[in-house]
Amino acid sequence: SYFALMDEAKKQGIRVVGHVPLTVTTAEASDAGQASIEHTETFFETTVTNGELLDLNGASIHNYLADHGSALFRKLVANHTVFTPTLSPWKAEISVRDGSPPDPNFRYVPASQRKVPIQPMNVPLKELFRGFCDTVRQMHAAGVTLMAGTDASVYPRIPGFMLHDELETLVECGLTPADALRAATLVPAIILRQQSNYGTIQVGRLADILLLDDDPLQDIRNARKIRDVIFGGKLFRRMDLDRLLLEAERLAAVN
Repeated sequence: SYFALMDEAKKQGIRVVGHVPLTVTTAEASDAGQASIEHTETFFETTVTNGELLDLNGASIHNYLADHGSALFRKLVANHTVFTPTLSPWKAEISVRDGSPPDPNFRYVPASQRKVPIQPMNVPLKELFRGFCDTVRQMHAAGVTLMAGTDASVYPRIPGFMLHDELETLVECGLTPADALRAATLVPAIILRQQSNYGTIQVGRLADILLLDDDPLQDIRNARKIRDVIFGGKLFRRMDLDRLLLEAERLAAVN
């Protein structure tokens, strides 16, 4: 069914993005023309050897990368397959389980979600994250195009703020701040075939932009220091943004 879908999508000129079925390898998906593949774990979950999925742990990730990583990364580059790591959800899941102080931005998450008990995960989260981070570092070094993404916005993942977490995590895992910013701006525009409208700041583009107090190229965390936002032809000053945040906090408390 997957390959029939990919074949028809090519005929219709439709780009296919998303997860890869467990019975299709990452290499097969890339060769079939999937435009982007989501989640670092997908890289390993779709690796089928003798009918069995790779057992996800730090050692298996390291061994697989050593044996197959270089060849697979070259294929992704040759096929212009974009990869969306979504590493920040793993950090969020770790932080709510290891005794870290609560993220102050949880106040913007609906109270009903915050009341849902955090379920134990029978996987070595910190070990997996280190393996996934190393995977992204090797992908980037090999020239694979990476795109910033955050996955579903469910507690303990915080809508909006999570994108900044992802940018910072991408830098932590080997990208420069400029690389991370491109992963959240130009690369998505190209994937959506909207690079004539979005993705760069220049004459003729739609002016949806952030104005920052400090340079994110020096420190990617400066991308959080938002002074003004221009969106949909409207200017939102810092005082406007603060009012929106207060309203979001109020609504989160009663939902």
